[in-house]
Amino acid sequence: MGIARRMNKAPHSDRIGYLDGWRGLAVLLVLFGHFVTDRTVNGGRLGVEMFFVLSGRLMAELLFVRIAPLRSFIIRRVSRIYPAFFVAIIGLFALSTTGLVQKASPAHAISSLLTVYNFSIQTLGRAKIYDHIWSLCVELHTYVLLFGLAWLVRRQKFDALTAIVALAVVEISIGIAMTAAGYGYRITYWHSYVRGASILIGAATYLWFHNDTSRLDRLPAWSPMAFGAIGVVLNSFHVPDPLKYSVGTLALALSMCSLPIAYGWVVRTASAPALKLIGAWSFSIYLWQQGFYALELKLAPLLIPVTIFVGWISFRYIEEPARKRINRWLHARQAKAIQPVTSPS
Repeated sequence: MGIARRMNKAPHSDRIGYLDGWRGLAVLLVLFGHFVTDRTVNGGRLGVEMFFVLSGRLMAELLFVRIAPLRSFIIRRVSRIYPAFFVAIIGLFALSTTGLVQKASPAHAISSLLTVYNFSIQTLGRAKIYDHIWSLCVELHTYVLLFGLAWLVRRQKFDALTAIVALAVVEISIGIAMTAAGYGYRITYWHSYVRGASILIGAATYLWFHNDTSRLDRLPAWSPMAFGAIGVVLNSFHVPDPLKYSVGTLALALSMCSLPIAYGWVVRTASAPALKLIGAWSFSIYLWQQGFYALELKLAPLLIPVTIFVGWISFRYIEEPARKRINRWLHARQAKAIQPVTSPS
């Protein structure tokens, strides 16, 4: 039995070491791009793309492999995202009123809370302290799309992979058409109906391997590194956006999804404790790093450890407690719902 098949039979786990490491590397690339340099390869954009393919892979597993109950899927996404997200939006708005960064309007804060910032910038303009919210908008909108697809798949019994590939092709085609028409990066690739393709590519790649695990077994152990290198090269500045966010994204997705068959030292490196910790804190780190980035200080690299520390505070005292509390409530509701009904004596 091959490596991929053995791993596929392993018990499901909410935390997979090398995926947490992937998260950690993604957020470190964002910090490097924002606080050190973004020359040649924009670390911020590459890190976000790594987050996108990971999100697609995880959502595909939850919705189309584990067949998670749709109601609990929504509640768990809300518990995972919104408490820390809400506090960060309010905190960043307070920071913008201090004069240390470009002031954001209440409308910017509201559009961020409503996760429509990536569309509202066309009328409101940008507020640098909220510029990272565009990616969270894309994620949440694509979650809704995948949720709707899962709902249909469970009723109509059609192939989820085919539908996801078709949706990705449509969104990639829109990106190509808008770029050809002269629209720039933010007008094109900040929009959910274009950039959602990156998440869909991650989902489709995972399902493609999952549907036939021998595909992983046939890959050589150096494949994940080769795919990753191609993904990084295609994320350099001279590569046109339509190629970067299609073939480049697919290379990153192939790298991530083929990690189980990589050389042992590669998996161990991706699963390093420090990298996994950063990965666990990555959402909170990403939420708050933009506030420090907006300060535009000359000694910006010194802000990286401060940003990580603030992200840990958010994770430890907001994100994780809220998630656990909401999930305990969900478990209690589910347990109560399945209690056997006893007839009166």
